[in-house]
Amino acid sequence: MRQTSSARAQAGFPAYIDQPGAVVYVACDRPESDEWRTAVREEFQPLSVVFVGPDDAALSKRSRKAADELVLSEAELADWIDDQNRLASMPLVESLRSPTGVIPFIGAGTSGGFKYPLWGPFLEGCAATEEDRANVAKQIAVGQFEEAAQLLVDRDEEAFYESVRLAFSRPPRLEAAPDTPLTRLALLAAGPVITTNFDPVIEAVFAASGRPFEGASLVLGRKDPARVVQALQENRPVLIKLHGDAAHRDSLTFTAVEYERSYGKTRSPGPIEQLATVLYTNRPLLFIGCSLESDRTLQSLKKVHTRNPHLRFHSILASSYRKSTRAARVKSLTGAGIGTLWFRPGRYEEISTILDGLVRQMAVDVLSPGRTREVPHSVALPEPLYPGRSPVDPSSSIDAAVGALLQGRLLFFLGAATHPTRMRGNEFYLEICRRASIPPPQGRSDAAQYLADAVDRETLSNSVDEIVRKYLSRPSNVHDLLANLPLALRRSGVFSPMVVMTTNWDAVLEPLFAAAGEPLDLFVYNHTGPYKGLFLHRSPDGSEVVIRRPEAYTRVELRGSVLIKMNGGVDDESRWPKSFAVATSDFAELSSRIPLVFPLVLRDLMQPRSFLFWGHGLAEPDVHALMRHLRKLRSASSWAVQLGPNPANIPYWRDVGGVEIVNAELGDYVQRFGAAVSARLASAVQSDVR
Repeated sequence: MRQTSSARAQAGFPAYIDQPGAVVYVACDRPESDEWRTAVREEFQPLSVVFVGPDDAALSKRSRKAADELVLSEAELADWIDDQNRLASMPLVESLRSPTGVIPFIGAGTSGGFKYPLWGPFLEGCAATEEDRANVAKQIAVGQFEEAAQLLVDRDEEAFYESVRLAFSRPPRLEAAPDTPLTRLALLAAGPVITTNFDPVIEAVFAASGRPFEGASLVLGRKDPARVVQALQENRPVLIKLHGDAAHRDSLTFTAVEYERSYGKTRSPGPIEQLATVLYTNRPLLFIGCSLESDRTLQSLKKVHTRNPHLRFHSILASSYRKSTRAARVKSLTGAGIGTLWFRPGRYEEISTILDGLVRQMAVDVLSPGRTREVPHSVALPEPLYPGRSPVDPSSSIDAAVGALLQGRLLFFLGAATHPTRMRGNEFYLEICRRASIPPPQGRSDAAQYLADAVDRETLSNSVDEIVRKYLSRPSNVHDLLANLPLALRRSGVFSPMVVMTTNWDAVLEPLFAAAGEPLDLFVYNHTGPYKGLFLHRSPDGSEVVIRRPEAYTRVELRGSVLIKMNGGVDDESRWPKSFAVATSDFAELSSRIPLVFPLVLRDLMQPRSFLFWGHGLAEPDVHALMRHLRKLRSASSWAVQLGPNPANIPYWRDVGGVEIVNAELGDYVQRFGAAVSARLASAVQSDVR
C-alpha cells in the first residue's frame, strides 16, 4: 500500500558519522540520481560522504541501531515540500490579494544569473598581496564578510571602492538571465521594493517589464531614512536600496565599520536598525534571494517579532535533504515569524515556478476546474454573405492582410454585419424598445440605458439574450472561414495563436471551432453582475477563472486560437451569468478603462498585430480608445472594410488610429480574402515540395 506523503517524509536514509575519519556513510537501499548525491555531499561539507548499502561492511564500526542523521530521498523531500508549500502559500496569497499587497525584500541571490561576482571571490580578488588574500580567505571561511571588506578598506580605501563601483555598477545584460524571478516580482509588487543589493539589476528588469524606478523612485536607505519611511507609508512604487548603490560610494553598507554605522549597537541603533520597526511592521514582506541564516536582516526580524509575535513574513528558500538541517531552519524562521515556500537544493529555477503559481493565484478566482468537453455532434450550417460589387478593388489591402495573417500578426475584429441576418444596430435597439413597450429614443443605445435605469438590468439582459438567440444564432461564411483557418495555418507552419475579437454577443464561433477540432481560449468581459468590470477566461480544457488582477495575468499557456468578447455575450454552455455591454454608460465605462482592463496576456497579443475590421463600425468610444492606445505602441497598419461614398473619417483613422478604410462590400471582400489565403498556402506547400 502506498505511504502517505507525511509518512514518507519521516523515512529517509540513515547516515552514520565516523568522527575520527570525518566521513559520513549514507546507507541507501535504493538508487538515487547523481544530482541528489552531489547535493547531499554539499550539505555535509567539509565532511566526506560515502554512499553504501544498508548492510555494507564499511558500517561495521558503527552501530546500525542509532543513526546520527536522516537523509531524505528526492521523492521524500518533494513530498515534504508539497505539504509545506500548500500550507505556507495560503496566507501569502491572502496578503498578495489584499489592497496593500506585500513588499518584496530582494537579496543577492537574484543577481547571480547576471554574472556579478559573489562576495567571497570578489573580496579575495580585491586583495593586493598574498598575505592579504590569505587573511581575507580565512575570514570568508567563517562567514565574516564585513571584517574581510574592512581589512581591504584599511589597506587601500580608494582602490577598494573603485573595485566595488566597477564590479557592481555596470548595467546588467538582461538576455543573460531572461527567466529571472524578478520579472514575476514586477507583477506581484505594486508598491515599494526593498533590496540589500548594490547592483542595478532590479531597476533594469522592472524597467523592461514596464515598471521603471526613475528619479525620486530610487531611495538609498542609510542616506535618507526619512524618504524610506515616507515611501512605505504612501505605498508608492519605489526601490529602497537599504545597503546603498555601487555608483554612490557614500551610500554603501559593506564593511564592518559601515555595518556598525548603519545598524549600530543594542543601546544605540543606527539609521537602518531604527527603520526596522517601520520596515517590518508596515505590511508583510516576501524575502527572495536572501539567505536568512545569520545575517543582519534575520537578527532585526527576530527582534521585531519578539516585540510583536503576531507579525508574519514570507520567504522562498532552498530546502535541505538533511533532516536536522531542515528542522533547525524551520525553527529559526518560525522564531522570526517567517512562513516559507521551499524549493529543492540547487534547483533555483523552481523559484520562478513558485512565483508563477503565486501570480496566478493572486490574479484569478477559479470558477471551475478543467473537465472533458464534448464536441457538438452537429452545428448550424453557415450562410453566405452574398457578395455585391465593391466600388474599388480591395486587392492591395487583402494582400497585406493575408501577409500579416501568415506571419502570425493579424487580429480579426468582428461586428454585427458578419451575421447572415444583417440585423443592424438600429434594428436591434428598436426590438429592445418593442419588447419593453417603450418609445424609441433618438440615440439608439439610449433605449437600453432607459431600460437599465428605469426598469432593471436583469430585464435588459434577458431581452438582449432572447434577441441574440433568436436572430443572431446562425453562423455565416465569415465564421466558417475563421474556424477552419487555424488548421490550415498550422499545416503551413504558422503556429502563432489566431486571435478574433468581437463586440457581438452571439455564441456562433465556439461550436464551429469545436467541430473543427481547434482548441479555443475564450475571454469574455463582464459589464454587470458579480464579475462586473472583469474578464472571464475559459481554457480549452474547460477550466474557468475570473481575472481579478489583469496586470498579473500574463504567463498563461494559450493552447489554440483566442476569442475575445469585448462587450460580453451569450455563454454557449450557460455557465456564466448574462452580461452585455448594450447601454450608453456601458460603452463609456469600458472606453475609460482601456487598456488596463485587458489582461496582460491579451495586451501582449494585441500590441504587435494588425487589425482587420469586418462588419464593424468605427464610431463606438471603446473602439476609439483601443485603437488610439495601440497606435502609440506600434506602427502596424490596420484595415476596416466599410461600404459607402464616405464610410468613415478617413484622415482621422489613418493618422490617429493607423486604420486604412477599405471601401468594399463585405461579402465580396471576405470571398476574395479566403481565396487569397488558399492561394498563398497552396503556393507555400508547392515551394516546400520543390
